[in-house]
Amino acid sequence: VAEECVAIAERAGDPALLSDSCNRLAITIQLEDASSARILFNRSLGLATDIGDAVRWVRCLNNLGILELIENNWDEARSVLRAAVDESRTAGLTEWWGRASLNSGVLAARIGDYDAAAEYLGEALQLCAAVQNSELQLYETYNLAHLERARGRTRAAGETYELVMALAQRIGQAEVEYGARAGFGLCELASGSISSARSAAALVEPFLESRQ
Repeated sequence: VAEECVAIAERAGDPALLSDSCNRLAITIQLEDASSARILFNRSLGLATDIGDAVRWVRCLNNLGILELIENNWDEARSVLRAAVDESRTAGLTEWWGRASLNSGVLAARIGDYDAAAEYLGEALQLCAAVQNSELQLYETYNLAHLERARGRTRAAGETYELVMALAQRIGQAEVEYGARAGFGLCELASGSISSARSAAALVEPFLESRQ
């Protein structure tokens, strides 16, 4: 369907529609064909640049940054996401600024730059609270919990995972809820609370089995 959308947009000669269609097709194939997805993202970026559309440009930069994260291309991901942060900040695109900061925080955490990760994720949390985007707040808090656990701050991580579970239940994000339960269980295990860790695992296991 995404391929058909690109073909229709090409026939229509609408650069905005074609930019959106290339971006969408790239997302659908990025896990199986990263090189083709990268070409499509760059095509979408070029079209957005030609028509001067900052929202489309920043959105595509975010997606390209995620692709480079998936591919473990740290330098490329950092460069793209930094451009997304700078452009969205300059254009006053608060939500997209928050998304770019979130992705930058995930990148920093993956390469072990925990101070930068905390700064980016904290910034993202404030930005998305300002636009009242509950879903993004959930993802940011979830990644903050992972960050605290990676830094060995198991108590703070456990408390943050509990916040994530409550918010995920409220907005219906089951995958994140049970991911947080698993993270909470790991925190309990690290702190020596074996029975609590077992309880967390027992809650997560049926959910995982239902997804197989």
